[in-house]
Amino acid sequence: MTKCLSKKFMLALVLIFCMMLSACSGAVSSNQSQSDSQGSSGPDSQVSASEQETTGITDPNVNPPGVFPICKEPIVLTMGVVQSMFVEDYETNALALYMEELGNMDIQFVIFPSNSSEANQKLEVMINSGTELPDVLMGFSFDSMALLNYGSQGVFLALNDYIDTIGVEVHDAFERVSIDNLRELMTQADGNIYNLPKYTEQVGNMHSQRQWINQVWLDNLGLDMPTTTDDFTEVLKAFRDLDPNQNGKKDEVPFTGSQGWQSSSLDAIMNAFIYNDAASPNNKPRWILENGILDTPYTKEEWREGLRYLKMLVSEGLLSPMCITQDVTQLQELLAAGDESQVGVYTAGANLFGATDERKLDYAPLPPLTGPEGVCWTAFYPSAPGGGFIITKFADHPEAAFRLGDYCMSEDMAFRSRFGVPEVDWREPGPDDKGLYEDLGFEPVVVPILPFNSVQNSYFGINAVLRLGIQDGQAVTVDDPLYTELFIAEAVPYYLGKTPKEYVDLIKYNQEEYDQIKDIYSTLVTYVNESMARFVTGDMDLDTQWDAYLEELDNIGLQRFVEISQTAYDRDH
Repeated sequence: MTKCLSKKFMLALVLIFCMMLSACSGAVSSNQSQSDSQGSSGPDSQVSASEQETTGITDPNVNPPGVFPICKEPIVLTMGVVQSMFVEDYETNALALYMEELGNMDIQFVIFPSNSSEANQKLEVMINSGTELPDVLMGFSFDSMALLNYGSQGVFLALNDYIDTIGVEVHDAFERVSIDNLRELMTQADGNIYNLPKYTEQVGNMHSQRQWINQVWLDNLGLDMPTTTDDFTEVLKAFRDLDPNQNGKKDEVPFTGSQGWQSSSLDAIMNAFIYNDAASPNNKPRWILENGILDTPYTKEEWREGLRYLKMLVSEGLLSPMCITQDVTQLQELLAAGDESQVGVYTAGANLFGATDERKLDYAPLPPLTGPEGVCWTAFYPSAPGGGFIITKFADHPEAAFRLGDYCMSEDMAFRSRFGVPEVDWREPGPDDKGLYEDLGFEPVVVPILPFNSVQNSYFGINAVLRLGIQDGQAVTVDDPLYTELFIAEAVPYYLGKTPKEYVDLIKYNQEEYDQIKDIYSTLVTYVNESMARFVTGDMDLDTQWDAYLEELDNIGLQRFVEISQTAYDRDH
């Protein structure tokens, strides 16, 4: 559970961080790099090795913990990363150059597809074929089961001993975050830790199943913001029939979404009928929890009623069936198309407009809708360690790799990997800077200069630990209504306080459990998603085929999956 931080505590963190920046302004080496000249506040490499703790280092080329550069003589480190459309060039990226200097390493990047599922599939093929992997992997979206599976096979190295003997920043990270069990969350059911995780505590990410409505269209038609599903239906009909963009054309799309991050319109609307914690693109089971007992929403009558409502929206031309198949790029193109807005409502966790696209100003957050039975949930995604920095069995210098991964968990790297080069891409806040989430108790700690989600060569995603208050401590530098983070910050308050008291945070299966449910897991997720789409589009009938749907869930092994999951859940709760 996330612990609440008071304003005083957040201010104390800010002061501590500022003192750390002041104290750690030494150069990484005697020859300052480009990253140093751009405002580095990294570790001091001039500390004598004799003054450092040397326990645990066995590689004679690796300096003791706390001493930089990491390697005495240069080494080559291959790093597999998931391609980001926002990174110009990994080889010349400022953060990559900074990491190379920290390590005295030549980092050679192996680029995997930008789609996380495709990246994981490519990696799985390489593992199954015995192909040599990069020394380290970064940015992959592995869940607990995948980490356990590859770790137990020896493909991913267990990091427990490294953490205990030569870890420095990882222990500091355990103390910085707002929970007291980060290490336990990182530990798999076999007792091993296979990754130094990417871990972000941000209120916006915890409530990211968001929807946006065209406020200009509401104003043009004299309509109020809908609050119930009945209101929503009437608004969508007006969007369909009354030419809300006032161009004399029948070109309006009342409601749509995509298969992008948190962009499933079906899943978002379902929360007006029953709690649905789906994450899209959906690769996880949905859970409801009551008195510690796991259950599934998609077998309940409330789920069927939600499907009826969605089917009505599709059949009456209010919800585009393209929301089931189109990717986020296609949705972005639709939002930007034409001389006037063509979309009334869309589902998306992130801002889908360009940094300077004024059309985003047409849209306002759509608060969670209340269904016919008074249900009004919004999905909650508690912070969990995932992806991160993984050392493979092919690493020639595992201790050097670990020390680099360990430093990636530092506060210095948290800011660099999210905001870029200090004093170039971001700066410390001044007395006149207002925080985006001050009303929620978060004081400003960073003023971004480089626009988020813009193509840049300053940083890329690493296994950073962004404690509570960093991302929520962003300040607005200028009165710019197009500022992307402002767009998100305006939406977040609408989604707070609409989560069940009980929810599933993490389920960690042991190897025996994993072997029993791995096939059930993938088949179940696929079948539920496909059936949801088929019921909504009318390809399956909610009256005549519902019982057959439930029977097929049993045939797949739903009850066994729930039983094993309950055992695993009880072990850690």
